[in-house]
Amino acid sequence: MPPSIETIIERMKNQTGRGFTSAVRDAFEYLGFEIEDIEETQGTQAHSDLIVKAHLATNPYFAVLECTAVREGSQVDYQKLYQLGSNFPRYITKYSKKYPSASYKMLVGRPTFSADCKKLARDTPLMTAELLIQILKAHNEYYLSQDELEGVFQHNGEFTLHEVASLLLGYTMIASIYSLIYLSLLKDPTSDVLERKKEWTNVQGLIAMVKQWGWFFLDIKIPDGVIMDAINQLSSPVLRVLLKEGNKLMLSSLPLEKIIQNMRDFGKAFEECLKEYRDKARKMKESSKE
Repeated sequence: MPPSIETIIERMKNQTGRGFTSAVRDAFEYLGFEIEDIEETQGTQAHSDLIVKAHLATNPYFAVLECTAVREGSQVDYQKLYQLGSNFPRYITKYSKKYPSASYKMLVGRPTFSADCKKLARDTPLMTAELLIQILKAHNEYYLSQDELEGVFQHNGEFTLHEVASLLLGYTMIASIYSLIYLSLLKDPTSDVLERKKEWTNVQGLIAMVKQWGWFFLDIKIPDGVIMDAINQLSSPVLRVLLKEGNKLMLSSLPLEKIIQNMRDFGKAFEECLKEYRDKARKMKESSKE
């Protein structure tokens, strides 16, 4: 029986050495990849840790991973980056015939990367364990395809949470963030009457509310920048969902039916997400009374 997402996350947060590598291997298996543990198949002299194989992508690809966890307060240094770079050509020779479309490399580390490592990672993505955990949670909620996940391997240098979210923001995720913003600006999200708040709401206050709903309903941390992008889209002349005045926002007077119509392709997904989250808000309110 494969390990649960909770078990994988716990191990990624606490394991070191081979234990950490094993947790990363299980994380990428959870994401739907076939994984080859290099130490098990090629011996310890092969140097790198994992081969991630994307058979289901439109154009199948593979990636070589180096995994390292250091003690809290320390940082992953550039030596691991050089080790990965020096070994990468041998894997291209071995696997490129089967995966002619693309080959990648990635350094996965915990807790963070040193300044030198970040500076030298010009052609290698740096993925912290914490960001990989966020990707696991997004996959658990929405299922990310290998085509979507290829964007993670194509990145160069250190990821920010905003960049990861932007790479993986699919159809449903965008609709989800739209609906969380709408929900946050309702007078009472649990009421059958979709009455907007009459007062203006500060942008930072709205972002905080959306992040809180996102944590409750999706169990993921939505970056401020992603929420701000969605706010700008919703206040555009095309959608006209939000009224904006300086640093303050308010729902426009457009009825929900018109908003759904204006969103076109996103409309149906937005409507379904909004219903789902309002139902969850009602359950939370009921449980708090018990």
